Amino acid sequence: FNQEYMCIPANDATAFISYEMLDGNHVPGKTSIERGTVDGKPSEIRTWVAESGIPKDADLYLGVDPARHSDLFALWLAADVAGVLMPVVVKTMKNVTFSRQDRELDEFMSMKNLRRCCYDMTGLGEKTAEEMRAKWGYRFEPVRFTAATKEAMAYPVRQGLEDKTFKVPNLASVDSDFRKIRKEETASGNVRFTGERDANGHADRFWSAALCREAKGHGGTGCGESCGDDDGDNYFRGRH
Repeated sequence: FNQEYMCIPANDATAFISYEMLDGNHVPGKTSIERGTVDGKPSEIRTWVAESGIPKDADLYLGVDPARHSDLFALWLAADVAGVLMPVVVKTMKNVTFSRQDRELDEFMSMKNLRRCCYDMTGLGEKTAEEMRAKWGYRFEPVRFTAATKEAMAYPVRQGLEDKTFKVPNLASVDSDFRKIRKEETASGNVRFTGERDANGHADRFWSAALCREAKGHGGTGCGESCGDDDGDNYFRGRH
């Protein structure tokens, strides 16, 4: 995004994710945009939906990186299709009320094929994580972001891109977020993963994708009686 639209050159040598990794894993889809105002400030919800090729009975996994004002509330829903994690829905919300965020999250959690959701509980996400865990049980897994957990989640995404088992939407905004991730070494020799913050968030799409991949790595065995009846057909058909 920065290189293609903002004329800001990117240095591939410092990026954790290369252009080559992304270019070989793009899948087509359609984006809808809902705009409004909250407390007199602009709000926006962008929903990307895969065009086709996702079996309706595929196991689903969800990653959620929450935010409220400056950054994006990002949800990444993917399906396991013959061992390949295919994006089904990628939704971002900026300056959207907590109540709307919770309704959206509940809708995703109600999908009967959803095996697990991993949710960043760091900071403002802790209250929602506690409530959703109580409501949805083992299928909702709070994750506290630390240097160690970020490293553990970032590498499987890159490996999936390299071996073509992790696909991403063909969106400049997604590529930009993935390209923001930098691996740095601290003065004490520890590894730290950072993401540049700009008007489009704080690499929120990348971390929601990494959380989704983490959910797949700890996939459950089914949703049981606590699930709703919605199997997510509205997303597969591109209607929401």
